[in-house]
Formats: sequence, structure tokens, C-alpha cells
Amino acid sequence: MEEELDDRFSEEAKMLARLARKASREAVRDAWARGLSVTVLEGEDIVSIAPDGTKTFIKKLDPL
Repeated sequence: MEEELDDRFSEEAKMLARLARKASREAVRDAWARGLSVTVLEGEDIVSIAPDGTKTFIKKLDPL
């Protein structure tokens, strides 16, 4: 029974991750369509990406 719950959770977690990726992509496309930049994490850097693809460095994160 416990193994069955673990398998179901794994599938639900995978589905949630797919939905989150899709929602993120749609939010970025919507922001760019409105002429807005989006702020993202690239490695240890926080950058703003404009609709034309221009990237502006904002800050480097300190390692944990």
C-alpha cells in the first residue's frame, strides 16, 4: 500500500512540474507580448530579459 502511494505521488509530482513549466512559458510569452521584461535566474545570476532578447545583469547570488 505504501509503495502504491509513493508511485502515485511521483506521477502527481511529475504532472505538477509539467504544468508549472507550461504556465511559466505562457507567462513569459504574455509579458513579452505586452512589452514587459521578465526577471529570471541564470546559474547564480539574476537577469532581466527584454522582449527583444536583451539581457540586463541585475545581481549575482551569494553561494549558500
